[in-house]
Amino acid sequence: FKTGKGHYWYYIRKDGEWNNVGLQSLNKKLEELKIYADHTDMRMANASLKKLVDKNYKKLNWIKEFAPYIAMGVLIFILAISVYVYCIAFY
Repeated sequence: FKTGKGHYWYYIRKDGEWNNVGLQSLNKKLEELKIYADHTDMRMANASLKKLVDKNYKKLNWIKEFAPYIAMGVLIFILAISVYVYCIAFY
């Protein structure tokens, strides 16, 4: 329910889902539409989706995991360039 420019009415359920609300009775409106917001499958899908996002997209420690490989690659690259420049300059 939009109350002004950039302002909406909403409520946050116990499982963290945000729902927009209006001035009408939400329970009455959902019953008229035959929508039951407390559906187990929807809650399980919401919870598993949140876990999937946390697992795959909020993982920030990848640099700790691959730091030795990155450092070794940079070192080999610098050494290869140094040997190449040394060979061209002195032979």
